[in-house]
Amino acid sequence: MENFTALQAKRSTFLRQAEAIVDRALREGRPLRPGEELDVEGLEAKVQACDRTLRRANDFDFFDGGDGMLTLTRAIKALHTGSIEAARAFAARNYAHDPSVTRALQATTFVKGGAAVPTPLVESVIEALRPRVAVRRLGAITLPMSNGNLTWPRISVGGTVAYGSENASIAATDQGFQAVRLTAKKATGLTVISGSLVRTATPAFDEAVKQDLLASLSSIEDTNFIRGDGAQDRPRGLRYLVPAANLLASGGTADVSHIDADLAALEAALTNANVPMLRPGWILSTRTANFLQTLRHPSSGVRCYPEMDSSILRGKPFVATTSVPVNLGTGAQTEIYLADFSEVVIGDYSPIIDVGSQATYQDANNNVVAAFSLDQVVLRCIVATDIGVRHSAAVAVSTGVSY
Repeated sequence: MENFTALQAKRSTFLRQAEAIVDRALREGRPLRPGEELDVEGLEAKVQACDRTLRRANDFDFFDGGDGMLTLTRAIKALHTGSIEAARAFAARNYAHDPSVTRALQATTFVKGGAAVPTPLVESVIEALRPRVAVRRLGAITLPMSNGNLTWPRISVGGTVAYGSENASIAATDQGFQAVRLTAKKATGLTVISGSLVRTATPAFDEAVKQDLLASLSSIEDTNFIRGDGAQDRPRGLRYLVPAANLLASGGTADVSHIDADLAALEAALTNANVPMLRPGWILSTRTANFLQTLRHPSSGVRCYPEMDSSILRGKPFVATTSVPVNLGTGAQTEIYLADFSEVVIGDYSPIIDVGSQATYQDANNNVVAAFSLDQVVLRCIVATDIGVRHSAAVAVSTGVSY
């Protein structure tokens, strides 16, 4: 499993590197240069090599090399037939083209809580989740937390060098060391599906279940990666990883000069701290993004930020999300985030999804419900992640934003 995770991580790295080259060319409004073409082709070849290895591993039943969530929902349909033998027969009739479903059923065991689908089947949940979450989409580093935690040492105070005369003593300086420590924070969810839907649904059912799970996971992760306060076992998000010097009060007025000053102050906070700005990006509330996209100069009537049509703001990509609230402060304020996402680290722990038709669960009113008696199928998902910043000065936040 660790080797599988490592290979997937390499594949993801190759993809991100290729995407960065193409993205840079698009931002600069030019075609790829010959050297960049070669780099992208080389990275594509590496991705394809990883894919071939993963497919071969799939042939030997090491894990599901296809769409894990699609396999999961097909297995749910099969399992709802009531017994493992009937489920295998159902899969043989309906999913002969998808041998991963049969392998899932062979590995499935029934217990009081239902049938547990093995974790390797759902590795693709995290892969599919990344494009939907602001922090991940903007290029944060993602690392596996195979043991549920991760420690990444960093130099907090660098050594110093100075000029001196020929015979002068060299002054000793000490480097300071700290560490970014990530600990898996568990997010759980429970979804109940009608047994009739499972038995009679069209293939669109597979996609519906998948999108519902992704939407739930995306929402909670996005919110906490941005503004989680660390309480009640939640991650501490970017808002609470920012040093005090990088919490900058907005000018407040929603006119062009004040808005430009707010954005320039965030940029200066990072560049003045020598942040490398390898993958800078903005996170905006949807209200702020909509306002800036339509903002015009009062004298000329020309749009102030026309590049936002290409998801670029002042030369840097942005993501607009409702995970940045618009009811802060006096009740109508929001925030603007700027970060170098090459400094942002996300730790991922392997997700788990269980499915059962004989399970019991608590409903929204804390009543214990028996899924079996109500002809229901219960899905339980557990995802564990955490977020940190290698150097806290790589994040800045404008507070009290009124636009």
